[in-house]
Amino acid sequence: MTNITSLDASVRGSRGFVSDIDRDLLAAIRAWPLWTMLGWNDIRQRYRRSVLGPFWITISMAVFIALLGVIYSHIFNIELKTYLPYLSLGYITWGFISATTAESFISFQESERIIRQIRLPYSLYVFRVVWRNFIVFLLQASGFGCQEFRVRTELNTETCSH
Repeated sequence: MTNITSLDASVRGSRGFVSDIDRDLLAAIRAWPLWTMLGWNDIRQRYRRSVLGPFWITISMAVFIALLGVIYSHIFNIELKTYLPYLSLGYITWGFISATTAESFISFQESERIIRQIRLPYSLYVFRVVWRNFIVFLLQASGFGCQEFRVRTELNTETCSH
């Protein structure tokens, strides 16, 4: 019984496991300028050789959704103007969830050099991944917003002219 207690205390630290997690999360939240800067830097590094930069994400997603929307609207016999907003919003949201989940698993591996050199809260690296994917989500959502505005404007002009 004594061995289990001493092992449990050594794993948790002197203040307890939950207290360590709380302290780490709070320190990472306070370091928001660092993880936001690292997230922006990741986006810049990913698209540094591209002429369009991060907007390439939005353009490629818009083309993919448009093609998928045309194909699926014919398969399901649904009007494209009705189907495309649901497909766009669903696909963009799923892309954010999927990318964040997949990249969160390797967040510590890709930050290995920083972890070995500087003592920072571990939650910071997870926040970095979430922030980076949130930026991509916002870029893609802006493309969706522009597309939706264009469709709604066309509908209003058609309705007003009749």
